[in-house]
Amino acid sequence: MLDLSISIVNWNAEDMLNRCLNSIVENVKGIAYEVIVIDNNSQDGSVKMVRSSFPQLNLIENNSNLGFAKGNNQAYRMAKGRNFLLLNPDTVVTPNSLEKMVEFLDNNDKAGAVCARLLNPDGSFQNYYARFPTFWTMVLLWTIPNRFFKNSKIIRGYLMKDDDFNRVRTIEQPPASCLMIKTELFKGEDLMDKSFPILFNDVDLCRRIYDRGYEIYLIPEAGIIHEKGHDLKRMGERWIEEYFINMFTYFRKYEGTGQALGLKVIFSLDFLLRIWYQTILVMIGKRPYKELRDMASRYYRIIRENKLLTY
Repeated sequence: MLDLSISIVNWNAEDMLNRCLNSIVENVKGIAYEVIVIDNNSQDGSVKMVRSSFPQLNLIENNSNLGFAKGNNQAYRMAKGRNFLLLNPDTVVTPNSLEKMVEFLDNNDKAGAVCARLLNPDGSFQNYYARFPTFWTMVLLWTIPNRFFKNSKIIRGYLMKDDDFNRVRTIEQPPASCLMIKTELFKGEDLMDKSFPILFNDVDLCRRIYDRGYEIYLIPEAGIIHEKGHDLKRMGERWIEEYFINMFTYFRKYEGTGQALGLKVIFSLDFLLRIWYQTILVMIGKRPYKELRDMASRYYRIIRENKLLTY
């Protein structure tokens, strides 16, 4: 059995994927591994690049964009490693990082997963970690009063703004941009819940790991360079719809229908206030009517939970 299977779901990210794959080939030396690239019908030459430059890698070519969750499930089903790494194409693997993550999982029975210390391209630390969402963290983070509460103890605690990441420690919800799990954890199951095509699927996965009695650790000696927010930039305003709709799905799954409905009611009122304010700005000529129309349509789709399949 291999030490590690690396899963990279790609959609129109040829240049970054090329850089990511090169960093793996050049820097991962101390373990036996395989790389599985799942391409979600890219139109930018990604498939041709992988075939020509990395013929030794496993390539899955999808005829449509199946999303992040389904793509990783495809790789998980064919993985031959005792550990499985979810890795974004917008990352660069630094020397010895994956080896250290494999070693940590092999030597810690309580660890179900491990994550690296994420770094910005300039080498500075990237705080992209969080605790599991609660009803009030979502309300305080995303409603209009946020401007008064964004530096509150509740929000800072949820976003781990004051935590120490320079030591080995548990993390409730690291991002799936670089998350290594023990492959046996979900043997015979899908790794990721297809109800979360892109956003909240990492939150759901981490919650399932903890619910099985394992913990997720961060090891600071493993560093991965990550271009934060790349996928959200490509999604444009669509990420807002995805975020809220998947938030409601998450709360229904783990906290019950009551909390999910409560969030929907609160956010509906918040959306109405935002539309009212935008209407005033349109009436006095400060904003174009198109912005108001687009905002109202977006909020309507969120409340209706018209799910998109976005990467």
